[in-house]
Amino acid sequence: MKTRLAILFLVAVACVTLALTPQEKTWLGQARSYAEKAKAQATEQQKVIQDQNKENEMLGQIASGQQKDIGTLSGQIEESHKNEQTLADWKKANEGVIEQVNKYWGLGAFAYGAKVLGRHLFWLSLIGGVAAIALLIFAPAVFGFLKTFFSAALTVVTSIISRIAGLFQKKG
Repeated sequence: MKTRLAILFLVAVACVTLALTPQEKTWLGQARSYAEKAKAQATEQQKVIQDQNKENEMLGQIASGQQKDIGTLSGQIEESHKNEQTLADWKKANEGVIEQVNKYWGLGAFAYGAKVLGRHLFWLSLIGGVAAIALLIFAPAVFGFLKTFFSAALTVVTSIISRIAGLFQKKG
């Protein structure tokens, strides 16, 4: 179909060219050159437009990537702010302990540790004493068993300690 149109166009141009005066042929030549230049410029402009479209697509992809990065960073900033607030609350709640531990060039940590250990041992002995009294009152048989068990354990421990001590004594 295209070849038929091209042949028809050539035949029409040939007929028209044969019937034209030299002045008209010059004008026709100029019109053709202008048309070819316009067609070349249009093709060049289309290439420029295509390049700009590709560049716009690339810039759009970069912008969407940056938007994702901004979203990620804003989430991280919010999380860091929450962590900072939590840490500030913890520090405020533990200011007394931190002050006690940092006293006397850091030696206050030993005093604070001894205080905490003493408190724990107090509660342990209180609970153990109440449990021992309860066992004595409500289950004397269990108390007798525990007494026997602990006396046997104490005998074993003292025996081991005396043997270890015997290793270090001079034989004479």
